[in-house]
Formats: sequence, structure tokens, C-alpha cells
Amino acid sequence: MIARWYGAVALLLLAGCASAPSAPEIFDPESYAQLIEMRQFEQALSSLSLAAGVDEDLRRQLQQQIDMAAQLYVEDLLNSAQAQQQQENWYTAGRLYSEGMDALPGNTTLQQAYADYVLKKQAYIESLQQQLKLHRAKLLPTEIDLTRQLSEVDPRDQRVQNKLFDMEREAGQLVDFMTPLAQQAYDAGDFKLALQFDQQILQLGDSPQSRARLAFIDAKLSRDAQRAEQGRQKAERKKREGIWRDYEQAMAGGDYLQARAALERLDSGGPRQLAAQKERERLDALINDKSVALIAEGKKFYTRGKLDNAIAAWRMALRFNPDNPDLLARIKRAETFQANYQRLAR
Repeated sequence: MIARWYGAVALLLLAGCASAPSAPEIFDPESYAQLIEMRQFEQALSSLSLAAGVDEDLRRQLQQQIDMAAQLYVEDLLNSAQAQQQQENWYTAGRLYSEGMDALPGNTTLQQAYADYVLKKQAYIESLQQQLKLHRAKLLPTEIDLTRQLSEVDPRDQRVQNKLFDMEREAGQLVDFMTPLAQQAYDAGDFKLALQFDQQILQLGDSPQSRARLAFIDAKLSRDAQRAEQGRQKAERKKREGIWRDYEQAMAGGDYLQARAALERLDSGGPRQLAAQKERERLDALINDKSVALIAEGKKFYTRGKLDNAIAAWRMALRFNPDNPDLLARIKRAETFQANYQRLAR
């Protein structure tokens, strides 16, 4: 897209210069247009300011066209460079900024974008360096232990002794590196992260600060876990009490199905486990009695020819025993008989 703009600007330059009434030979429109296409905006402006035989209106028009071409170039470059930054292609983004700074060294927008790029790139590099050191801190204690064991096998092997010395010195450097990170995490209230740092520090070497922080963090995390468990137990008690209230209300209203649903929501444990078991047994007996009574009531209605009442009673009983094959068969027979009777009555 930008290339097309440059081409359009170049054509305008050529057309504008061709229409000048008396352009001298020292002003070459083609060379001037090539400067724009090559993104040499500063040189193009300088050449324009020194050009003779160009009237002021044409000169202003050419200056506006150069400014527009430069602005479009900056926008296109920033979009491309920032896209590369987002993909963490820092080298490519830096190369694009360098090209832009070479083309427009005085452009403040480019300067600010480049300064922002430098800061983000440096932060990214520091993050990678920190990750490498943290990864090394995890591996080094095992390497030190193995090398120490090796040195004990042959204490006269100077190479092993030197390697052990170098690794122990590296461990000290890593302790110095991780100590402020642990303190920062601690000060920020991120105790779990501080705990990880301090545990790694103590694997690398002794640190009174780390031991003190670990003691405090362990105690705090223990208290937090205890409070969390107390909160969980309190919430669980409140939930069970609510379920018991629902159960008692359902039983008071004679809604055995709702009462059964409430009991099913109770967990198998809890302080009232035995009471819940007894209530389940009592409720099952009540439901069975209610079901038997409804089945008997439906039979009476059926023998008296009151099919609607019989079906209604059996359907109510079916709610208590949804898988009862005898009830299903009775309801089906009654509905079939009722349908046949209604058909004959027409």
C-alpha cells in the first residue's frame, strides 16, 4: 500500500514539474521522485528548498506531498515493527526501527516508538536471564552433591576439586541473585513464591534471612490453612442445617418426595449421620405406607368404575415408586379400558 502511495506521489511530482512554466534544467523531476521512492525524505526536502525556477505554489504542494509520503511511511513502519514486537521478533523489529531512523532521523514519533521498543526489549532480555538463573538454581544443588561425592572418591583429582569450587562459588552468586527476589515476593505478600525462593536458597547455601522468612511463612500458611478449613467446616455445617430445615418443612407439609430430595442432598458423613440414616428409614416406611394406601384406593375406584379417580390415585402412587411394574400395568389397563369405553359411548 505504501509503495503505491510513493508511486502516486512520484507521478504528482512529475506532473507538477511538467506543468511549471519555466523549470530550469538543473531541477530533475525524475531524480526528485526517485528520492521519495527511496524514502530519502530529508534529502528530497533539502533539494526542494535549494531548487531554482519552482514557483511557491508548486513548492508548497511538493512539500505537502513529501510530508504525506513520510507520514504514511512512518505509520506503515510502526505497524510492522510493533507486530514483530508482539511476536517477540526483536531483531526484525529493531532493524525496521533502524531503517526508519535512518530515513527520518528527526521524526519524534519514531524516536518515541524506538525508545519504547528498547525498554521492552531490555525487559524481555532481563526476564529470560532471570528464568535461566532460576532454572540453574534448581539444577545446581544436585550437581554439587554428585560432584562432592565424586571428589570424595578421589580427593587428589584436582579437576574435580576445581569444578566443585566453581560450582559452590556459582551457588553463592545465585543466592545473592535470589535473595532480593525472595524479599520482594515477601514484601508483596506473595508468600508462596517467597517460600519457593527461600527453599531454593537454602538448598544452595545457608541464609539466616531465608530461614527467618521460612519460619514466618510456614506459620502463616499453617494459620491460613487452619482458618480456611474452619471456614469450610462452618460453611458445610450451615449447608447441612439448611438441608435439615428443608427436610423438616417438607415433612411438616406431608411432601415426602421433597423430604426425600432433601435427605439425598446430605453427605454420608457429618455429626448427624446416625440421625440422617434413621430419618431415611422412617421416610422410606412412610412412603411405602403412602404408596400402599394409594394403590388400595385406586383399586376401590377401579372396581366401582371410577376410572379417572383410579388412574389419578395410581399416578400419585407412581411418584413414590416410579419403577413399580404392577402400577404401570394397572395404569395402562385402566387407560385402555377408559379409551375403549369412551369410543363405544359415542
